[in-house]
Amino acid sequence: LWVGVMQEKALVSCPETAAPQIEGVLGDLKAPDQLKASAIKDRLVTIAAAGKSVETYEGVKLACDDSTFRPATTDGVCKLTGESASTAIHHLVSIGIPDDVGYLLHDSTAYAYYVGEDPVSFAATHPCEAEDIGDMMVGTLQEHRRRGYGKASASVATSEVLRQGKTAVWGTEAGNHAAIRTAESLGYERFCWMFEIRVS
Repeated sequence: LWVGVMQEKALVSCPETAAPQIEGVLGDLKAPDQLKASAIKDRLVTIAAAGKSVETYEGVKLACDDSTFRPATTDGVCKLTGESASTAIHHLVSIGIPDDVGYLLHDSTAYAYYVGEDPVSFAATHPCEAEDIGDMMVGTLQEHRRRGYGKASASVATSEVLRQGKTAVWGTEAGNHAAIRTAESLGYERFCWMFEIRVS
């Protein structure tokens, strides 16, 4: 089950068999923002679980375009190439950098912040079906956080996405306040709250 809440509407994706029950829970809501209430989320989990084990995820999506972008200082950021990407993957594997060089470099929007000769942060885009979207991914090694490295990498990657005529979109966990602050400091604005229930 997936719920996306925007300012004036909400989108719900669920198995067809659960649709009547989900509609019963959501049918009386007056505003999409009410979906964030824990009682509503608990009822959705109960329906989706049906005796199975579930994981929930809450996230936010932020977007940035030419009108809102506020670039940061980018000294120390280098573009990743076929040669440098393998080294970056090796150094940054613990923070979720894609381990496929082709995936990482698919649209030439992959950058890393270097301290000395070591990459400590990266920003790139996921391949995306929507051609006008640059779906950002950003990560910084734990011991190098809170120094502006992720912001610098994200700034260069965002600039490249915008140069390509796309809108930059950044998704993160709702509780990842540091990532949200970084995105907002670059001019990203929240446009969607997401709630997912994954059944196993």
